[in-house]
Amino acid sequence: MTRLILIRHGRPSEDAVGTHYGQTDVDLSDRGRTQSTAVVERFADSELHAIYSSDLRRASWMADQLAEPRGLSVRRLAALRERSIGVLQGLSYADGEAAHPNEAARMRSEGGIYRPPGGENLSDLADRVLPAVAEIVRDHPGQTVAIAGHGGPIRVVLVDALSMPIETAERIRVGYCGVCVIDYALDTPRVLQING
Repeated sequence: MTRLILIRHGRPSEDAVGTHYGQTDVDLSDRGRTQSTAVVERFADSELHAIYSSDLRRASWMADQLAEPRGLSVRRLAALRERSIGVLQGLSYADGEAAHPNEAARMRSEGGIYRPPGGENLSDLADRVLPAVAEIVRDHPGQTVAIAGHGGPIRVVLVDALSMPIETAERIRVGYCGVCVIDYALDTPRVLQING
């Protein structure tokens, strides 16, 4: 059995709030660092055999804090990044509405099933994230692995584990520093915790 502990990053910097930040490499806010530190302390006595992370700062900061006292190296993977928002990425909601009104309207009405120009929808995200997670599971039989990441990738892993349609991923709320736990035994995932 392989246990995956999926942890969403803390609250991003205030200048990212109200934007389509997606894959923009925004930092954590002070509150986000406090949230992340609380998660690190929560797992202080837990055995972790490996730690993976998105290569974006808001996720990798927590991964570094988990790894350092254990003498582990964080394996940063671009495949674990948040969904790309394409032409809207990095824009405030207001600027996105002004510059790309049709795309912004479709993002609001269609959510994750919409693929903005140059971006990804939930199916694209799953096609990127799920093979990386499957490889992590294969590489760590019988071990416990932490993955510091983002809400979108965590949700697609959860719906895959639960054999739910990809379009239902946005029904699962994963809050800042929310923890989800999945056991993979004989290729059968069992979700033990969502957003704990």
